[in-house]
Amino acid sequence: MKTKLYVITAIVLLVVLIPLLAHSKSQLDARKELGQMNIQYSPEVFVESAANGDVLAVTLFLEAGMNVNEKHGDSGMTALIAAASKGRTEVVRTLLENGAAINAKDKAGKTALTTAVEGKHLEIVKVLREAGAEAEVEAKYRYESPALSFAAMFPYSNLCRAVLVRLSSVRSDMSRRSGLLEKISSRSRF
Repeated sequence: MKTKLYVITAIVLLVVLIPLLAHSKSQLDARKELGQMNIQYSPEVFVESAANGDVLAVTLFLEAGMNVNEKHGDSGMTALIAAASKGRTEVVRTLLENGAAINAKDKAGKTALTTAVEGKHLEIVKVLREAGAEAEVEAKYRYESPALSFAAMFPYSNLCRAVLVRLSSVRSDMSRRSGLLEKISSRSRF
């Protein structure tokens, strides 16, 4: 009876430990590859790599165990906010696929959606909205939303529509905002 218990315990330990050891090895390999590329493993460099559009480095950071929501020390920017602000669509998608907090804010209170709108990065605005980014994360601007306020500053109705239109709750709220959309559409440049 004791022999069976030892065998079962050994099997369970092997089943649990082998994947853990394999995962650790891949983390070490990813850190080693970052080192070979002369890339320091730090939150600041991770966020900077995202801003620079370096998909390989961002992927290696994540494989090496970097928290996808790690913030840059000075600005408080996450990699997602940095990538969105610079128009790095592929990096934004990679970070979202790896669980990036879509509505995280930097020290200035900006989200990835806000910075994408500021930079007029329409494709990223669409990607973020489809992934569930909230236009109403912060309600202290003229149009009750920083992303919508920034979109309203620009005479690009497609940008404003991308912020306004989303798959769920904004539609019910659209009647209240339809005056804004008409105002922006009337002065848009296509």
